[in-house]
Amino acid sequence: MKIIVVTLFLFLIHITGYAQEQDLVFWGTLSVKGSKPYTYRIQFRDSANKITGFSVTDIQGPDQTRTAITGTIDPVRKEFSFRETRLISTRSRMSRDSFCYIHARLKLSEKKGARLLRGSFTGYMKDGRTLCGSGTMTLVSEGDVLDKLMKMGPKADTVVRLIEKADALATGEPAATAGKQHLTLNPGGQATLPCPGGVALLEVWDHGKIDGDIISLRHNDIILMEHYRIGAEREQRKILLKGEGSDRVRLIAEHEGAEPPVTVRLSCTCGKRTYTIDASSAIGHPVELVLKPE
Repeated sequence: MKIIVVTLFLFLIHITGYAQEQDLVFWGTLSVKGSKPYTYRIQFRDSANKITGFSVTDIQGPDQTRTAITGTIDPVRKEFSFRETRLISTRSRMSRDSFCYIHARLKLSEKKGARLLRGSFTGYMKDGRTLCGSGTMTLVSEGDVLDKLMKMGPKADTVVRLIEKADALATGEPAATAGKQHLTLNPGGQATLPCPGGVALLEVWDHGKIDGDIISLRHNDIILMEHYRIGAEREQRKILLKGEGSDRVRLIAEHEGAEPPVTVRLSCTCGKRTYTIDASSAIGHPVELVLKPE
């Protein structure tokens, strides 16, 4: 019994670098077959070889959902298994009876000095028997990613860079910049986007419940929208870029409607590239895009 406990302790130190009594956190992406990827996070504590904690899906997005998790660790095989057991909270407008609960089996690996948990999952309905989806996930130890983020500078949005770094570590390739890219911004966050060409098309709409959210949108000092009540239909604005990184688009929350926060989605198209940004913005904490030519 003592050997098992000591082995488990060393396994946890190996995957996280933290002591057993602290919360362990992993961030990354959840890729669902037939659907878009979602940001995903798990936070847990262990007791012997059993873990309890919670997961967060669609971090800072309009469908953000927090779910209780329970699972086990196999220190010999370096396997990590868990399942989502009950809904804690959600921003989604879906019926709670239609939620899909993840059952995952992940394997520990290490790449470029970062500890990864990677594997597959199956989704089940609340009854625990009806299948509702499947896919893969890649999670990176929070400590490893944050250490690397410190070298990137304080202005970059943490969630955006965290997910980009998780993808890069998992695949060995840089984060994608061509085609379509989906980002998430925290309130007060900033993201720098490559934007070839001299024109950018902006689209803004309410991706959550239509509850009277009011926003303002600015390009540098130019007002594109002021005290605008967003709805489900996309409102477009075309802007001419000055170049050299001097183009900044700011989204400002003016009124959070009946159900805070502002659940706004912003799309920015530059040439053949389209960036879709979930920017759930709080009052007094605008989000900002910096558009840079290549």
